[in-house]
Amino acid sequence: MTNKRANGEGSIYRKSDRLWCGQFVLPTGKRRTVYGKTRREVVQKLAELQCDPTTTAPGRSTLGQFMTRWFETASPSLRPTTCATYRSLIKCHVLPYVGDEQLTRVSPLTLEQLYADLEAKGVSPRMRQQVHALLHCALGKAVRLKLIRDNPASVVDRPRARRREIRALTADEVGVLLRAAEGDRLEALYVVAVTTGLRQGEIFALKWKDINLRQRVLSVRRALLDAGGHREIADPKTAKGKRRVELPDLAVKALKAHRDQLQVTPHPESWVFTDVRGGTLRRSNFIRRNWAPLLAHAGLDGVRFHDLRHTCASLLLAGGIHPKVVQERLGHATIAITLDTYSHVVDSLQRDAADRIDELLK
Repeated sequence: MTNKRANGEGSIYRKSDRLWCGQFVLPTGKRRTVYGKTRREVVQKLAELQCDPTTTAPGRSTLGQFMTRWFETASPSLRPTTCATYRSLIKCHVLPYVGDEQLTRVSPLTLEQLYADLEAKGVSPRMRQQVHALLHCALGKAVRLKLIRDNPASVVDRPRARRREIRALTADEVGVLLRAAEGDRLEALYVVAVTTGLRQGEIFALKWKDINLRQRVLSVRRALLDAGGHREIADPKTAKGKRRVELPDLAVKALKAHRDQLQVTPHPESWVFTDVRGGTLRRSNFIRRNWAPLLAHAGLDGVRFHDLRHTCASLLLAGGIHPKVVQERLGHATIAITLDTYSHVVDSLQRDAADRIDELLK
């Protein structure tokens, strides 16, 4: 069945002989066809054909056509969440505003006007930053393909956004939350979240083979991505994401109780935390059916599940744990990210550092 697109965007379908076929209509109206054994092979061949200045006639190609082709090429290598974000940004915030602009005529002023129009429409600063990052990446590709001489996004100021204030629970609030979770089917999940700092997708993707309760250690090997209703197991977010995390007694006891609840020894390949049917947790259902009721029961308003990760990091730093250890525990790509994200905690420790110097030099 043909996946139809507008002229210049190409179409890909499977032939009866099990070959994949891709067609691309040039701005001149001439049709070009490529073949491959897999859809990905055809996508790559189409991308090479479509990005060839001798066939695409860049002077007539629009930004919308290029962005669509670029996304088609890039999407197989993107994480599902990134792919869903890019698709939405292109559809809602690029094509309706500047999609008809000729690629070679897109200027810094074009992009500045775009960001101004998006702001006037009430698009959030964070969303405008994502649009800028997307265009910078795509137009950088156009430069490398020699479709345009310079990247106009390189000389445009990145839209400013107020940094979101981190919401970290206090030790007392953590106690309130965990007491409210006592007896809950997913009690151990909340304990693991607040004591390890794992990302939500990393927790959802834990298997029993990843946990060694005797050695009190947990291994992060994968993440469950959930974007647009599509769930997929993938590598952790960063190269540092695959890591070993030491477990405190609180988490070990909670996991043992959780395992005992199952009444049978779980298979090493089975998920640690599941929905009521034994399948992987779905983010939207978890937030609505589990997290929100727990917060209401605990009397804690406006707390995101991700804030448990912030809580773990903030408590560790405030307790004097070295930022490098916190970075490794959280799986941040660099220690700079940890220091930048939790600068408010690190800054508050400066007084303690000064007092410590006094103690040492007495």
